[in-house]
Amino acid sequence: MPAKTYDVCVANIVADVIIRMAPDIGAFMKDGGVLIVSGIIEERAEEVLSVLRENGLSVIDSRRENGWYAGVVKKS
Repeated sequence: MPAKTYDVCVANIVADVIIRMAPDIGAFMKDGGVLIVSGIIEERAEEVLSVLRENGLSVIDSRRENGWYAGVVKKS
């Protein structure tokens, strides 16, 4: 368990990195905390969201623009 947890975490990086960090990111988030993910090409968005959901996070907002995806997920 990390020494500190956070209300907000941000990952503006490619889908592969977000997918790899998905199993661990929840440990750095407070209960009710949010993770903002961006830098994801639209074609990979559902894949990323699926992995985040599998790791206990739920989607609370999303945006798509010019072929890019950004989303906000919450730790319950």
